[in-house]
Amino acid sequence: MPISEVAIIGAGPYGLSLAAHLRHSGADFRIFGIPMRSWREAMPAGMYLKSDGFGTNLSDPENSVKLSEFCSTQNIPYSDHGLPIALKTFVDYGLWFRQKLGLPIEERKVSEITHNQDRFELRLDSGETVTARRAVLAVGTTYFGYVPPQLAALPRELVSHSGDHSVLSKFAGREVIVVGGGQSGLETAALLSEQGGTCGCWCVGLI
Repeated sequence: MPISEVAIIGAGPYGLSLAAHLRHSGADFRIFGIPMRSWREAMPAGMYLKSDGFGTNLSDPENSVKLSEFCSTQNIPYSDHGLPIALKTFVDYGLWFRQKLGLPIEERKVSEITHNQDRFELRLDSGETVTARRAVLAVGTTYFGYVPPQLAALPRELVSHSGDHSVLSKFAGREVIVVGGGQSGLETAALLSEQGGTCGCWCVGLI
């Protein structure tokens, strides 16, 4: 079985950027995942990124495939500072980055990874096994949502993680308690109020 030098697990901003640099260097690598999946499926519609335009570029060796260029080609307003970047703009930019650089993403999921002596073995959802000397995890936060044990036993329709909902308008007319007062909690509360119509919302937790 051929052994790749590097296997990248995840095809979001970090995985795409790493693939761009590895390919430029001539390294032998494979990258697995659905491009920008977490951003497409686990982020709430209506969200804006926290970063300014200048700090939202994916990384390529020549620093040439920039968000500003993408926005220019799509007639999307852009500024290095002070102009919020919509979630859809960032997702579309990531997909454009992949296409413009022709990155060879294998759109399959890695279901298991093990380390055996000097190599890693990846099992794909297709049943295929891939071997690599190095493995890079670039899966983001999608698979690490935490629900406190005190709430985890409650029915799924009553308790869920914010990452489970890309559309919050389904909570219209319902009272929702957001547990957590950090950036994600505050953002979820604001979007619930905007998209949920008459939704009542309380944010519980330290800010």
